[in-house]
Amino acid sequence: MFTNANILIDEYQRPVFVIEEKLDSGDCAIELDETGITFKLNKETVGKVSDISEHLLFLISAQKTVGIVAHEKGEEIPDHYTHSATITDLLNNN
Repeated sequence: MFTNANILIDEYQRPVFVIEEKLDSGDCAIELDETGITFKLNKETVGKVSDISEHLLFLISAQKTVGIVAHEKGEEIPDHYTHSATITDLLNNN
């Protein structure tokens, strides 16, 4: 389970997660709560990232879906999304 993710902001002010871990294919979901961000793949928790700024949480919570770029550590970062995740905002009940 990963505990770190880089969050980039694209030209449209949408967050993109870059994760140094290979993720299998499947349904991705992100849950926002008071402890941070939980990443799920096929309903199983695969990552948990805390220590997220309020600004980034706001940008993430404003989205219905976000892109994820997942790659193994040491491999070149793909230039495309490898996954798309739906967002459940448990902080604001969205």
